[in-house]
Amino acid sequence: AGIEAADGRLWFPTQKGVAVVNPKAVSFNPQPPPVVIESLSVDAKTVENTSVLTIQPEQIYVEIHYSGLSFIQPELVRFKYRLENSGGGWIDAGTRRTAYFSHLPPGKYVFRVIAANRDGVWNEQGASLEIIVLPPFYRTWWFWILASVAVALVISLIYRRRINLLKQAH
Repeated sequence: AGIEAADGRLWFPTQKGVAVVNPKAVSFNPQPPPVVIESLSVDAKTVENTSVLTIQPEQIYVEIHYSGLSFIQPELVRFKYRLENSGGGWIDAGTRRTAYFSHLPPGKYVFRVIAANRDGVWNEQGASLEIIVLPPFYRTWWFWILASVAVALVISLIYRRRINLLKQAH
């Protein structure tokens, strides 16, 4: 409940009197907040913040802490993030400053985070981090080649042994 005066000011009744707001005096912040990735942890252990995060096959939990740098109401900075190459889109994190991922399949990903100031001006550049999840040894190309060679050798040995047994029988 309130009224708008002829000069554009808004008048609101309160328990202690009247509050007057001049919308023309409220400033608009056109500057988007710079975004930084502050820290990383894998399986609850802090990892050095680099541009590429390599995750070993036995590691399953990744936590990324980020922030939007703003001196004007930093608690109102909003975030969106996504993990490219995972098939998902942007996740609206609101004011939360942490992203969590677990059980990522082997592959290369790019984590991107963007932020908006209190007036909804987005920093589309944001910050990014390349994430490489290494496969376990039994899912690598060299393992499959070695396994194929081993199977071929076993088949060859069995075949030769059988041929030798047939020759001895005759």
